[in-house]
Amino acid sequence: MNHGQQRTGVNHSTCRSRATSFVRVAVVLSVLVVASCWALVRVARAQLAQAALVAGEKLSEIDSPDSVVHRLRLNGEVLHLFTETVPAPLAAVLDQAEVVCRAGGSALATGPAGAGELTDGVTATSPSSVSESWPLLRQQTAQHGTVACLIPAGSGGVEHQLARLRQFGETGDLAELGRFLYVYARRLGKGRTRRMLVYNPGRFRTRRLFAKGDEDAAGGDLGGVARPHGAVRLLTAAVESTVHAVAVYRVTRAPMCALESMSHRLASQGWHAVPLPASVTGQARAYQRRAVDLLVLAAPLEDGTALTLVRSHSR
Repeated sequence: MNHGQQRTGVNHSTCRSRATSFVRVAVVLSVLVVASCWALVRVARAQLAQAALVAGEKLSEIDSPDSVVHRLRLNGEVLHLFTETVPAPLAAVLDQAEVVCRAGGSALATGPAGAGELTDGVTATSPSSVSESWPLLRQQTAQHGTVACLIPAGSGGVEHQLARLRQFGETGDLAELGRFLYVYARRLGKGRTRRMLVYNPGRFRTRRLFAKGDEDAAGGDLGGVARPHGAVRLLTAAVESTVHAVAVYRVTRAPMCALESMSHRLASQGWHAVPLPASVTGQARAYQRRAVDLLVLAAPLEDGTALTLVRSHSR
């Protein structure tokens, strides 16, 4: 680490790692939400399950106090994120999540009683004793695991479900099909487990997750951060009430030119450049302003460059 890095107190290897992790989490969660329809999940079940495990591991790196619900926005659409430590072993926590998925409960109970209770009167029991018909992904190792599913909306027969499927096709709103539930659990030892829940509290319009041609995707730019010149916005992911956010753009300039252009635009806003190793200056630049870090990553595309802006607290 050079002297410039020491003065700012920024660990750039960690910063780059967290930046790429946050981008990957946003993309993976987007894919998981869209793929929650059972017909899509079945196409690449094993691959999605592994991706879900990686996403949970990386998302859990974001500092979050226990028992606080965070609103995570993906292109303006809201997901809730909740973390807590429960007095139960890893397998029991994952079994409980699977029971909720298969029995059609609305969500896991949270708070001090959350380790042993489920909402909507669902009784914690063995997953094998519950219906196998619901869409479900589960991946588990000795140290951590995930369960992801789509809990169908309401009850009714085949005609009712087909009507909801047609409505989803027309609107792209995941709530027409049900509630997306994603649970990541990590073993802490001594019978304790760290549990993280991600779910859509209501409507979630999946079509807003993708840009259309040269039009910006839904959502918005990062407040206080210059928008790249001539850019098309592909993705915005932000944790509400925090500075943590990611924005991904497509620009027509080559990576080095795009980075130089951003340097000038950010300097005019009062962002100060933070030295990075010469080996990565063609791929990334780092900045600080009033206890906020900003990392700009450039990656070549067939038709230009993907610029990823990652904003976070200074450490």
